[in-house]
Amino acid sequence: MVSDPISNLPSKKQWQKVGFRPHHGIVLPLFSLHSKKSSGIGEFLDLIPLIDWLKGTKFDVIQLLPLNDTGGLPSPYSALTANGLNPIHLSLHDLPLKNLHPPYPIFPPGWQKEIIDYEKVAKLKTQFLKEYFDKCFPSLSNSPEYLKFTQNHSSWLESYALYRAAREHLGVFEREKWLLIKKNKNNLQKEMDFFSFLQFLSFKQLKQVKEYAEENQIFLKGDIPILLSSDSADVLENEDLFIKGKVAGAPPDQFSEEGQYWGFPVYDWEHKFEKVLDFWKKRLKIASEFYHIYRLDHLVGLFRIWAINKGDPATKGVFLPSDESLWIPTGTKILSEFLKASPLFPIAEDLGVVPDSVRAALLNLGIPGTKVLRWEREGLHGKFHPLNSFSKISMTTVSTHDTETLKGWAIAHPHDFKRYCHDEHLDLSESSENLLFQILEASHKSSSLFHINLLQEYLSFVPHLSKKDPSKERINNPADFSYPNWCYRFKPSVEEISSDKDLLAIMNAVSK
Repeated sequence: MVSDPISNLPSKKQWQKVGFRPHHGIVLPLFSLHSKKSSGIGEFLDLIPLIDWLKGTKFDVIQLLPLNDTGGLPSPYSALTANGLNPIHLSLHDLPLKNLHPPYPIFPPGWQKEIIDYEKVAKLKTQFLKEYFDKCFPSLSNSPEYLKFTQNHSSWLESYALYRAAREHLGVFEREKWLLIKKNKNNLQKEMDFFSFLQFLSFKQLKQVKEYAEENQIFLKGDIPILLSSDSADVLENEDLFIKGKVAGAPPDQFSEEGQYWGFPVYDWEHKFEKVLDFWKKRLKIASEFYHIYRLDHLVGLFRIWAINKGDPATKGVFLPSDESLWIPTGTKILSEFLKASPLFPIAEDLGVVPDSVRAALLNLGIPGTKVLRWEREGLHGKFHPLNSFSKISMTTVSTHDTETLKGWAIAHPHDFKRYCHDEHLDLSESSENLLFQILEASHKSSSLFHINLLQEYLSFVPHLSKKDPSKERINNPADFSYPNWCYRFKPSVEEISSDKDLLAIMNAVSK
């Protein structure tokens, strides 16, 4: 009798929900979408037709980048809140009380740019939403649905709304005045109501998307960075959860001789374990309202974190816990508690320099790690690992939002591309287009149970749906601040994506 492969895993209940079987998915930044109904940026309800489209394929996962409120800034990893959604993604055409809407659409018909104009989009959408708020809030604020929302989210909503109101009212927010602002919060009540109301509308729409996904057997995968911006409502309101004067980064390694200084506050797991854990449990509970699966960013940071004195160079940091023997017990305990507290299925971002013992701990917990094909090799320049060597409990992908696409990689790093083809026994006499397709197809046949790639990887094989220059299909280039990071827009609209027969054929061919 064959034993159940998940029966003894701490993540058993999560596996039971998604199924211990192959899954195929696409990664898309919501901001990169555009449709006939959206206003200058991708919106929550733009996901509905994509869910309908995926029903015609073997794909069952849509992975999103973080959707937290950034205050109008492009990077989704620099949020002002761990829990609040970004209202820039509200679908304005489907707000309640449509008879009271201001004129819509807010952009001229056909308005579109190759990259996102965040400043213009935020300005026009905020103007629209303020007019809508003035007309609709008096009646909707007394509705049972709104009152239930504010009650269920009281643990974070008021401090977030006050923080956003204070930032808008003061122009330049001074964290030293936070206690004084809290004392005089009644002066900002209307502004607080506005930001609370935007969260109500955002939660309502994204929950609608999740419900529709469930009806159609599609899983939504969110993205939860473990670190928070020092300039966020959560850090301001919960400063006792963080080590005073310490910020996170990365130590010097073969990729960076100077190390990396990130500047994010460091959780005080050593002295405030239960309090920090409670904060995380609440965060995961809120995330479970929208998602079924989540990407746990910088997973190794839960085992050990490179902590630097604020203002010092990264080279002067130290690992915390300082006792290396505590790394695996600490991370294992945290992740075990996450699994107990939330039905969300975690997939770890365990890229970069990660101790083998951390990856072993993930497997013992039944939590998949991430396998990026171009990085799975012996050392920096050695032989590539065969696709059938990956653990079933892992996720295979050909690229990430921080790298070139597969086609971009082949152009930028031709030597590595040819070495990969050689190691995978691909015929180098074939055209690069055929070789790239074979690699993408092979990524869906690795021994991993999850196979998830950026949507533009598939678009690249349909010329009328992709950009002529593959370098312009990149989402973020961490090494180039002059690059329009986080401003990427798909060339085709949602309608064009979901109705294109050539693209559908590509999707079905790679996942057959």
